[in-house]
Amino acid sequence: MAVQSYQLNVRFPQLDTPLRLSPPSHMNTPERTDEQTEEQRIRASAFAPASFARRRAALALAAAGSDTQTMPDGRAPVSRRTHSENQAPSVTAISDYTVLASSSQRAGRPQMEGLAYFCIGVLYDNMGQYGKALEAYKKYLGVCRRTDDKQGEALAHNCMGVDCHYLACPPGANAAALVLMAAARAALARAAEHHSAHLALADDGGACVARTNLGLAAALAGAADAAAEHHQAALRAAARARAPAAQSVAIGNLGLLALRRGDAAAAQACLERRAELARAAGDAAAEAAALRWLGGLAGGAGDHARALECLTAAAALSKEAGALSTLKRLHCCVGLERGAAGMDEMFARLVPPGAHR
Repeated sequence: MAVQSYQLNVRFPQLDTPLRLSPPSHMNTPERTDEQTEEQRIRASAFAPASFARRRAALALAAAGSDTQTMPDGRAPVSRRTHSENQAPSVTAISDYTVLASSSQRAGRPQMEGLAYFCIGVLYDNMGQYGKALEAYKKYLGVCRRTDDKQGEALAHNCMGVDCHYLACPPGANAAALVLMAAARAALARAAEHHSAHLALADDGGACVARTNLGLAAALAGAADAAAEHHQAALRAAARARAPAAQSVAIGNLGLLALRRGDAAAAQACLERRAELARAAGDAAAEAAALRWLGGLAGGAGDHARALECLTAAAALSKEAGALSTLKRLHCCVGLERGAAGMDEMFARLVPPGAHR
């Protein structure tokens, strides 16, 4: 029997990012801080001071002939937070929840014990320590099974599947350029197992989340056909559940998958629909991202006028939303397209007819 799914953890889910379920409000869990928006990812990877340090370190490793890098895009693995944020409150809270779990176990209060384990998992997620988070979620899953809490089991499998995915491909990594080692492939296999277990328990809303996550894991593992099937199933489940945000994510992920497979026509159709749904939902960041991809498609096909139209519209949306890092990247894209559009005329001016005779 399918259990009713929880809501998504964020209002506007990101493409190419595993979807997390939000626990019910009565659980009163710590707030998640490990989910990044598109603007935050661009800033962290391109414009933040730490991004320059990462690129310098990558260049130094490349010059030394080191093979320790697993990300060919030049960024170091970020499964564990290395910046200078203050994690002392989280460490203290983990200690408190550990005591609560032990005392609740002795007192025969399984619901409170399970809640403590889940909160520990969230805190470890926020610290980027996904391996330790998995241990906590595994204990939470055990409590849910003892108490026959099917909804809690679905939540646990979702959290464990997402964390296994992040062990293979840390948040912010360039999934399309990632080189998967044996350990990463094993983590993806575990992620697929947990998402499949979630799917077996879920209603249509939960099925959309599980199918999306299965599609992302399959795409990362190089199984493009299986990924497409999962994303299509996610789209159908989202339609049955009447979940516009989930539909938007499913069709957007289908568009990115088609783009990577070289199917420009399918990618364009999906991304145009993604832009429409994002506009209807008021998600300016998602609409701008879809327009940026559409601009890249048009530019690649030689339609520079259409590319400039899409990119300038995306830049206007980003400026209005105050997404300065995204705006900087779009300005670079606009400049490149303007240069490509005027390339023939520029060469005609630089090299007059008969100059090579």
